[in-house]
Amino acid sequence: MIINLRKLDYLLIVIIVILYVITAIIESYAGQTFMRFLSPILILIFVIVYLQTIRSLEQEFKRVKQLSKKEILESVSQVDDKLGQSISLDTEEFLRRKEFQQFVKRSEESIIGEIRSRSELQNTIQAVESTLLKELIKKNEFHQFIKITEDRIIRDLENKTEQVYNQIDGLIAISKALEEVRCPLPPFRGWAISPDITRILMKYIFDLQPELMMELGSGVSTIISGYCLKMNGKGKLISLEHEEQFYKDSLTNIRAHSLESYVDLIYAPLKPYELDAKKYSWYDLSKLTLDQPIELLLVDGPPGTIQKESRYPAYPLLKQYLNHNAILLIDDYIRQDEKEMVKQWLNDAALVNLNVINTEKGTCVLKFSGI
Repeated sequence: MIINLRKLDYLLIVIIVILYVITAIIESYAGQTFMRFLSPILILIFVIVYLQTIRSLEQEFKRVKQLSKKEILESVSQVDDKLGQSISLDTEEFLRRKEFQQFVKRSEESIIGEIRSRSELQNTIQAVESTLLKELIKKNEFHQFIKITEDRIIRDLENKTEQVYNQIDGLIAISKALEEVRCPLPPFRGWAISPDITRILMKYIFDLQPELMMELGSGVSTIISGYCLKMNGKGKLISLEHEEQFYKDSLTNIRAHSLESYVDLIYAPLKPYELDAKKYSWYDLSKLTLDQPIELLLVDGPPGTIQKESRYPAYPLLKQYLNHNAILLIDDYIRQDEKEMVKQWLNDAALVNLNVINTEKGTCVLKFSGI
């Protein structure tokens, strides 16, 4: 079937013009813009017209090939006439087509610009969303950090408050128990023992009524223990001190409080020992002479800064001097070295862990059940 191109073109152009006029009228009354929606439709119709024209030409060329020379000439002449009719548009129609093409081009550019604007807007929105999400995550992490910090501060304050209370309570208990003391006591805390463990030490002295007790490291504990033994009316304290200046200061305090009858202070510089294939620096026991077993032992030296588990030799070297059911008080038990030290000591079945007390520096109470 051969399509009349000229008639089809006119018909489609008339339809497009009618649609255009109807759209313009609707826009003028409704105040809305439909051209951006109609433009793709017009473009589609225009493309269909030209595709149909090309398809008709292809069919015509095929038919021409099958004709004789004369028929070909006649067909060519007819084709020329048809082509001439198709392209011989008057000036007004040509201008309309040109305007329409320009309109289509402008519409295409407008659509492309709109697409680009929307794409850029979408990218901007995604970037803003990403930024907001990161900010929300940071804010959430910050709130969590603040909460954790607040909880830690509250716990620290509670612990500090409890420790302060324990120290004040310990000082009051000490002052009540030692009302006869008229000379100032050496300072508590720091290198010296704290009031809370001092009260525990006093309780064991009063409960056990020891004939002989020993402390490793002198200081305020030396004076307090001497006064407790004096109040018991019996007992002796042997105190080992490796620092010469501390030894002199402690000796001065013992004399100032008139406790020479109850305290025997020994200057015992550190010397090398080898225990369990390990080398330690610990108190020199060459000046130590005991005529009876130790019933109460306070382990508060030497300092942990000397070496790892610096107080470990206390039990292996003094075990032979301990009385049956002797009590060992371990100060600074909050430190890992002291915990590891006690763990190794407890490998000996003769030693039993009685209690761990929550004092400022931590206190562990052991009992020796050997003979």
